[in-house]
Amino acid sequence: LSQPPSHAQDARLGIYEKTELMFDYRPVYRKKGGDYLYYSHDDHQNWLVGPTWGGKLRAIQSNSQDGAFCPNAATAWVVAGASGEWQESD
Repeated sequence: LSQPPSHAQDARLGIYEKTELMFDYRPVYRKKGGDYLYYSHDDHQNWLVGPTWGGKLRAIQSNSQDGAFCPNAATAWVVAGASGEWQESD
């Protein structure tokens, strides 16, 4: 993940590695010692980044609602700004 519109989520950028976990028929990824990247069918078919996989708390999410099988295929990412508003990524 890269290029957020603000610095509020910089700590969540980086390389996420595939884990052995599955959620909503998709693999779960994790940044070393950090957040999870996972797909949620129940939540508008988005890829989400948050502190727990399968949770509702998230800081970055795909906004395309296209059901992309892998996060690299997802488009239109948004990030939570410092005050909690969603902002489109570049």
